[in-house]
Amino acid sequence: MRRILHVTYSNYLDDSNGASVASRAMLEYLASRGFAVRVVCGPGLEAGSGEDVAGWAASRGLAFVPGAEGPAHLFLDLRGVAVAVLRGPTTPRDPGADECQDFLALFEAAWERHRPEVVVGYGGGALSREVLRRAKARGAATVFPLHNLRYRDAAPFADADAVVVASRFAAEHYRATLGLRCTVLPNLVDPGRVRAEVREPRYIVFVNPTVEKGVFLFARVADEVGRRRPDIPFLVVESRGTESDVASCGLDLQARGNVFFLPETPDPRRFWRVARLCLLPSLVAENQPMVAIEAMTNGVPVLGTDRGGIPETLGRAGVVFSPPGRLTPATRVLPTVEEVAPWVESILRLWDHPELIRRAPPPGPGRGAAVGPGDPGPSAGTVLSGPQARAKALIGGQSLEAGAISLESRGGPGHDGPSTLTGGPSSTAEQGTHQQLVAPGGNLRTRSG
Repeated sequence: MRRILHVTYSNYLDDSNGASVASRAMLEYLASRGFAVRVVCGPGLEAGSGEDVAGWAASRGLAFVPGAEGPAHLFLDLRGVAVAVLRGPTTPRDPGADECQDFLALFEAAWERHRPEVVVGYGGGALSREVLRRAKARGAATVFPLHNLRYRDAAPFADADAVVVASRFAAEHYRATLGLRCTVLPNLVDPGRVRAEVREPRYIVFVNPTVEKGVFLFARVADEVGRRRPDIPFLVVESRGTESDVASCGLDLQARGNVFFLPETPDPRRFWRVARLCLLPSLVAENQPMVAIEAMTNGVPVLGTDRGGIPETLGRAGVVFSPPGRLTPATRVLPTVEEVAPWVESILRLWDHPELIRRAPPPGPGRGAAVGPGDPGPSAGTVLSGPQARAKALIGGQSLEAGAISLESRGGPGHDGPSTLTGGPSSTAEQGTHQQLVAPGGNLRTRSG
């Protein structure tokens, strides 16, 4: 049996961290194929509140026991993967000297017990580098899964035998900037985690309202859609970004009454079940955004920017827009009404004309993300009619001003994806369905002032 050890200070169990979600899908798939997989990780969460990781794990219903070897840690078996989590607060932070020492001791204990043939790890700090250095010195093959485009020097990869990225865009970026030779391996998708068995599409969904993910662009779009069509509801799913980030944009969305919030949840099926469209207004250069992959897995059309690998990820599965160059991950400015007009017109067109979504031949190989065990693979796609003025539709990498966009629906057998879209809540009785989204475990709330 081949033995793999995944070591990263990022919390492997963190549902708000795209790298962690992608890692779980990959490692659980490998475990299902007969590999012996073990994980050593830290306690910090991207949206952590500071509580001890044991309390956080218990609140998620994770069954764990105190670790028997090495520093204080939690141990659990998660879908065939043995996971050791260093005890500590969930606050996102860089580890101090003592914590680094404890983490390395936990790694050493896992090494002695597991004797891995392959060590997988990522991170730009000295701790991650030391893990890969020790693993390589002992003869293990070392793999660095590179999940973002933020690295500015090649030092973290010095002891990596292979660097893996999820998109061709990322591979070319790092070849050009750092001289890295990367292997392209699209992120795996765990259908059981993300695919809603029953679809009730009635919201436009926006996940993680941070500045870099485009919260200012979203706020202007939501405000303008609310001005023209207050019957079209938006659902903002909190993560690192929260309701306060939306409020900081300076627009009174409460006056429109069409923006709702869902607290951060470990179960994305709760919001994909009710998603009719997905907004991806990211201003950061993305690698392969998990939100887009999850939307496509549920047959939800995506409207996104052309930053980074988003066009490559979507393929023919959505509409791509070019935001103004002055909007960057570092800026905190609202676009003008005119600048979001293509977004608004596309939203209204797709909302009012579900007949524009029709069945199409299955997409060719190599599009979208890989799928996990037991997944039947892509079903027939869906076609959306051409985008509005200044919006760019990408079909096979070609920019068009009109035509058709095919959506790679990955719905299960008997699932028609977005071709079954229905109208959003428009009456007093229908507005009550908002509350059905979150029972049990959470509450949905309208935008507060």
